[in-house]
Amino acid sequence: AILFPSHDTQAPIAIDNLFTTTYDAYRIIWRQTGIGGTGTYLFRFRASGTPITSNDYYYGGTVYTYNAAPTSWYGGPTSSMNVLISTGTTQPAMTIDVFNPRNSNRKNIIAAATHAYSTYIGSTTHGIVNTTATAYDGFQFTQDAGNAISGTATVYGYRKP
Repeated sequence: AILFPSHDTQAPIAIDNLFTTTYDAYRIIWRQTGIGGTGTYLFRFRASGTPITSNDYYYGGTVYTYNAAPTSWYGGPTSSMNVLISTGTTQPAMTIDVFNPRNSNRKNIIAAATHAYSTYIGSTTHGIVNTTATAYDGFQFTQDAGNAISGTATVYGYRKP
């Protein structure tokens, strides 16, 4: 089911009251249409309209580029998760699968993105875990450099039969 229809929005991008007990998993599809400058997208969960900034995010993955060897991308405990590298002249895209965000146990995320940073055109893939015992109802994107982000977001909900 489409829970959040595609539309343009601007950073910090916050979508609240999205995750419900009706669905077990969600797919977030993001397509950037503009950005104010170079930086890294940060993902955070939200609860009751407030971003979750506690140091309970752990992530690890690999950045692949066409002109350099793959590099590791990891962190934690940290207050957000890196999900995408972007410059103001590119239009990257990403897919984020979120599993059980309403449960009061570990939340698992798989993220994959295309990116362009300087001459490093490629992709990122990584797994993410949030260990807070909180039920989340939304998420947000910001950029570490504080630049404005605009793009199109679509969110799908999945449930077990």
